[in-house]
Amino acid sequence: MCSQFTPHLAVKPVRLMRWLCRLVTPPGGLILEPFLGSGSTAIAAHLEGFRCLGIEREAEYLAIASARLEHARRYPDAWADTTPGLDRDEARSQAEAGNERAALESQGQRGLF
Repeated sequence: MCSQFTPHLAVKPVRLMRWLCRLVTPPGGLILEPFLGSGSTAIAAHLEGFRCLGIEREAEYLAIASARLEHARRYPDAWADTTPGLDRDEARSQAEAGNERAALESQGQRGLF
């Protein structure tokens, strides 16, 4: 969601970054993102319940990342289609039901949390 509207040249897919955050970060862990860019990693960290420390030297990109992260905080359901392991329709319906984690676990993806 939202990456197609971001004027950053190298926007990482939030869906991929969510999966990577789960893969390498312990529960409650802190993710260090030395090149924050458009904020995909920070958004993924937030949506997965991790903390993130992002560093960005370009004010323009920092503003983009801040706006995208604020959107993810205010409207997490709008990012449901970035959930790893679910197709977009399944992710949206699970987010509406508030049952995203249960849906993934039912698919045998317990290790991704």
